[in-house]
Amino acid sequence: MPAVAALPALGVTTLMGQNPPPPPDWRDWIKQGAEAFRYAGYAEAVSAFQKGSDANPTSPVPHIYIALGWFQQYIPNAVSAENDACARRAEREFRRALDLDPTNWIAVVMLGKLATNESRLDEAREWYRRALAIEPWNADIWCTLGTIAWLQWLQQGKPARQPMLDAAIAAFEKSIALDPLHAVAMEYLGLVLREGRQDLAASGQWMEKSADARSENVQAAIVAQNMTRPADMANADRILNDWAATAVKPLPPLPPPPPPPPPRPPDRGNSGSASGRSAGRGVIRFEPIVRTADQPAPIRVAPAVQARKLIARVDPEYAAGAPAEPMRFVVVIGKDGHIMGETLIDANRRLVRTAREALRQWIYQPTLVDGKQVEVVTEVRVEFKPAQ
Repeated sequence: MPAVAALPALGVTTLMGQNPPPPPDWRDWIKQGAEAFRYAGYAEAVSAFQKGSDANPTSPVPHIYIALGWFQQYIPNAVSAENDACARRAEREFRRALDLDPTNWIAVVMLGKLATNESRLDEAREWYRRALAIEPWNADIWCTLGTIAWLQWLQQGKPARQPMLDAAIAAFEKSIALDPLHAVAMEYLGLVLREGRQDLAASGQWMEKSADARSENVQAAIVAQNMTRPADMANADRILNDWAATAVKPLPPLPPPPPPPPPRPPDRGNSGSASGRSAGRGVIRFEPIVRTADQPAPIRVAPAVQARKLIARVDPEYAAGAPAEPMRFVVVIGKDGHIMGETLIDANRRLVRTAREALRQWIYQPTLVDGKQVEVVTEVRVEFKPAQ
């Protein structure tokens, strides 16, 4: 057995004739923390990120990771000393990152997100304006600034003099100019025109454009999702990118609560009420599929073209006295012509289950590409008929 030499001054024990192993690189600590972060081990993640910061004290990146570890433990609107401590620790680390890199975009937008969550809207607006100075072409930031102005107008009691409302409209219009398919900005613009300007015609047009944009975005996302491999979840930097994207992407406005449904007629299932129509959120419900070279990717087909291939259709019923408007779905049609999955675009959510049950009974002629059957992505509208 080789002799062992102790180095008490350094606290290191080595084998005679061998050098001690090098300490972990700061990026190794970040990767270790990111792995703990993925499995909700936030205390372990913060500890590893702190070691990464100690190993590289001049970099802002470890501070951002530390801040995210605290931010993930913060619960918006929860009132407790512990919750406030998480928020303040996150804020402190984001600011330390900015001290090291004043143009660090991720730190800026996350400070804006934190200020928004704590209803510090004036401060939030300044942070997002600072982010806009770094990325003036970012349509999501413009939309977020619009939502902040909208919220401030509501907090002010909807004053007749409307500088905040005007600012919201201008920001949403800028967002749409930069991204003509920004469905959330369109939906907010429709809401602002309805509530602030009482312009029902223009509001309805923007709501319809919002649904069109959601449909387009969902169809494109489904095709792209099925053609590419899932992102590398082991990539630590994906945490930063995902959080930064979330910090500037506003949620669609919540619809007003619908009125209670009318009494359900006997033996009519779950037909429900047609009132309370609200915009869908375009949530994609399909798992990524890794395809080989001999497996054709799904193709997009225009709704009017695909409708000509429909050979069996079931229209759901609605209860007497509760007429239902058409419901818009993006669907994936399998190689055999049956619908494999659907994503709600615009509809009365009370009738979604009824519409989906009918939709799964639709059958299309298979679509061929180079003589091979392929999956199809398209949009359909489910029409309701009065109950007999």
